Amino acid sequence: MTSPVSVTNDTTTGEYRPFEKQSKPLAFGVDQNRRSTLRGEAMQITRATDYAVRVLIHMASLPPGRRVLRSELAEATSVAENFLSKILQNLTRSNLLASRRGPDGGFELAGKGDAITLLDVVEAMEGPVCLNVCLGRDGCCTRENQCPAHQVWFEAQEALLGVLRRTSIADLVKKQAQLTSFDVSELARS
Repeated sequence: MTSPVSVTNDTTTGEYRPFEKQSKPLAFGVDQNRRSTLRGEAMQITRATDYAVRVLIHMASLPPGRRVLRSELAEATSVAENFLSKILQNLTRSNLLASRRGPDGGFELAGKGDAITLLDVVEAMEGPVCLNVCLGRDGCCTRENQCPAHQVWFEAQEALLGVLRRTSIADLVKKQAQLTSFDVSELARS
């Protein structure tokens, strides 16, 4: 019997590639032999979602109504144009960005940055957040009333959703400005 082969998402290129065989399958990204995270294979958002947040922070930092070409976005956010195209499609489909073709075309925020939450972005890119299958649609878990862990999973998911729901893209633009001014002031003191 052969050992299972796991697949990893290369965080530098966004490509999927197989890596060495494990003696036991991974559960939530933890090697059952070492009980440690293996090569970033943890429960985490995708690189596309991370880049989508980056794009929206950049867009929200621009003057309202400013349209940006895909090539400009790729350069400003350090995301490869081919990969960025898929991200922009999802953000446009989810009405977080608006796109316009033609000589005056480009992408712009569909609303205000303070109206777009991290939850909106995660759901646009990943789909609904569901920490465990038992937290999915009603009645999907027959053990819900007998499972001592169900309430823990529920509370953990609600905490995660709460943080994502109350964090807006505008909040992150402000945080970025603070970080940038801190970097500049640190350089001035050196």
